[in-house]
Formats: sequence, C-alpha cells, structure tokens
Amino acid sequence: MAGGNPAPTEARPVTDHSFDYSTSLRFKNRADLEFYQKECKDHARFVATCKPFWDRVVVNDVGPLS
Repeated sequence: MAGGNPAPTEARPVTDHSFDYSTSLRFKNRADLEFYQKECKDHARFVATCKPFWDRVVVNDVGPLS
C-alpha cells in the first residue's frame, strides 16, 4: 500500500492536483481484489466510517502491462 498528497509539481494538462489524498493498493490476484471490494469487513468499516468526509471517490483499476 502506498499513499500521499498531490506532489507540488507544476500544473500541466496531464496532471491532476484536484485530490487531497491518494492511496494505491496492490493485490496478488483478482480473487484478492474481489474479496477486498465485496467481503472484507475492514474495508466495509472504513467506507462506512469515512464516506461522510468524501465529496468524490475515484477508483482506477489497473492490470499488469502485457
């Protein structure tokens, strides 16, 4: 898991500084991802607790390069 705030880089057409915090999670396989999204009680509790603080959530599902 990695996370952070927007880097203090110059504004460019390809950069997005509109977020407050970003988290990147890596899963060993698709089954682990599916479990986390649908069955993980810790994730469900996190969402329920933090949802009132969010204006927007963006999820980027990324697979390995082929």
